[in-house]
Amino acid sequence: MWSFLRGKKRSERSGEDAPIRDDALSALARERRGAPAESAGTSEPERPAPAAEQPSPAQGEEPSSYEVVVDRHLDEVGAGIAPEQDEDDLPPATHEHRPLSRDDRVADALDRWSQQITGGLDAPSFLTQIRAGGTVLDLTHSHPSGLAQLLAGRGPTRLSSLVREVGALADARAHARSIREIAERHAEEVGLTTCHLGIGEAIWYPEDGSAPIHAPVLVRPITLRLRGNAREDVDLEVDATADLNPVLLRSLREAGVAVDARALLATTDSSHGFDPTPVLDAFRSLGQPLPGFRVVHALVVGNLMDAAGSVAEDLASDRPDWSSSPLVAALAGDEGARAVVRGDEAAAEVAEVPESELVAAVDPGHREVLARVLAGQDLAVATPPGTTSLDLVVDLAEELNARGRSVLIVSQRRRNLVQLVEIAQQRGLEELVFDLSPDPSLQRNASAALLRSLRRAGSHGLGPEDVAPEELAESRDILVGHVEAMHRLQQPWDASAHDAISALAALTRLSPAPRTQVRLRADLAARMIGEERDRYAASLREAAEVGVLSTGPEHTAWYGAPISSDTQAARAEELIDELREQTLPQLRRACARAGGELGLTEPTTLAQLEERLALLDRVRTLLGTFQAAVFSAPLADLVAATAEKRWREERGVTMGFGVRRRLRKDAAALQRPAALSPDLHKDLGEAREVAETWRRAALEPAE
Repeated sequence: MWSFLRGKKRSERSGEDAPIRDDALSALARERRGAPAESAGTSEPERPAPAAEQPSPAQGEEPSSYEVVVDRHLDEVGAGIAPEQDEDDLPPATHEHRPLSRDDRVADALDRWSQQITGGLDAPSFLTQIRAGGTVLDLTHSHPSGLAQLLAGRGPTRLSSLVREVGALADARAHARSIREIAERHAEEVGLTTCHLGIGEAIWYPEDGSAPIHAPVLVRPITLRLRGNAREDVDLEVDATADLNPVLLRSLREAGVAVDARALLATTDSSHGFDPTPVLDAFRSLGQPLPGFRVVHALVVGNLMDAAGSVAEDLASDRPDWSSSPLVAALAGDEGARAVVRGDEAAAEVAEVPESELVAAVDPGHREVLARVLAGQDLAVATPPGTTSLDLVVDLAEELNARGRSVLIVSQRRRNLVQLVEIAQQRGLEELVFDLSPDPSLQRNASAALLRSLRRAGSHGLGPEDVAPEELAESRDILVGHVEAMHRLQQPWDASAHDAISALAALTRLSPAPRTQVRLRADLAARMIGEERDRYAASLREAAEVGVLSTGPEHTAWYGAPISSDTQAARAEELIDELREQTLPQLRRACARAGGELGLTEPTTLAQLEERLALLDRVRTLLGTFQAAVFSAPLADLVAATAEKRWREERGVTMGFGVRRRLRKDAAALQRPAALSPDLHKDLGEAREVAETWRRAALEPAE
């Protein structure tokens, strides 16, 4: 069948330049205009001849307004049936194959980033749904007196003065604590103040037919603080600043309504303080182009984060400024910008800033970074673990500010900015710091602080006291010389003192760290270079592998032996032979006599032998006072019978007088007549302990 592939408007040309197409439709058109046909079309026309073989148009013939290109298919098409089109048969569209320019790449990237920022926001925002999420504090119907105090912004207002009903107050306090926790987490994690008071509720229906929008008209930063020792009540304090809802302004702008935000906000100032009524009344008229638009009274506290909207607006504006930034162009994929950012500039050597041009004592490790920043390079600096980068940031900001440049410091965490301000104050640079953190307490006096700094800067002149004193220059020269000496290579070792200290520091970080009391002589240290030093190092490694450096008293009895000559070594060998051939055999025989021959376990160590000999000595001493039958007597009863009454009471021993008298007679009968004990109770206790020790050492302990 025939299918139309392409039809495009053609500009009118002269008869000489307009060729006559030899196809069915062209023939039909010429016939209707009365023009002679060079070749008539048939029901099955032949394929058009090549351009070189087609007849030239007649002089003065007006061409058709459209050029129609046809293609033959085998299927037949009846009258009144639209020809079937096959997309696979369509010729590829012609495009200009030209490389994207830097502006095009940046524009595409900005559009893509804007879509990524704004397109992935599924959860409703406080700016679009004032009561979304459930973690809000609705003060719409709060007490009038407390509400007037809150909106006046003249100090903190207790939540209990806004909500008077007991049950509602408990719920309000719970919601306020939840909002405060979320706001503190946002301030810590992303560095934003998100707790705001929404004033007024604008309601309208989006054009896509989705759920209606309930957006606050005005938003004011508000601070929630726990009050009292029990921290039960909550203080609410609004900031002096107020803003219009950017979502509402964007919707009105898209509907063709331009709003003068500054003029509207000026109407909120009244003789009695803040009054939102004029703004709410104005929006009732301004919002009429929006479907179903109306404004109702509402006061709701919640957390808002509308960074996406403002960022998208920034990305859409000032496109030439974005394109002129090499860093943005590199992120957008421009190869030329990437070469500038991380190519030639990163590899190029940058001259170090002279010491005399520094306004502060910059750490030597920070000077290369400072030199590259002053050279206009873009870079990322990684600091070692355990160190802080805030000192580096303050150094860079101070040096750049001294050269007439402004520095914007951005951090994801609020505490980093707080620490940076503290460091600046410690250095006396607080007048150079302008804190732009979204903190109501800081924003309240920011303008006044900026004006004071500007007045001081305009009235300050360079005086004699601003010239660096000679002592400072001398001290700087001494310190510079010290740094140079630390990094100067020493011969013949080809290493600096800084290299040696760094190597020692690396060794001390090992666990366990190596220690030595050896100090090399100067002449020996001078020989430890090149291959000789490698040989010494190999010897030390071998000694460590065989355990020479890790041997202690728990490994060998020779540890710490002061053998420093051959004579001492020979004498030590003689003592070892004597110990092995004479002393140890005697000790083994003594152990046998003190063990198996007595029915006791044989000692296996010198310490056990000493304990056994001490036991035998105690037995000999007792046998000098008692007869041998003492070890088979009931020593526990004899000890209790010969003890005092207090001793028995402390140990809970109950024994009658008759029993004690009989046992005392038995104990006295166990003594030798020629050696009576002066303290029978004590000696019987000793006999009891010896008997128990003997039983524990016996080969077969008695039951």
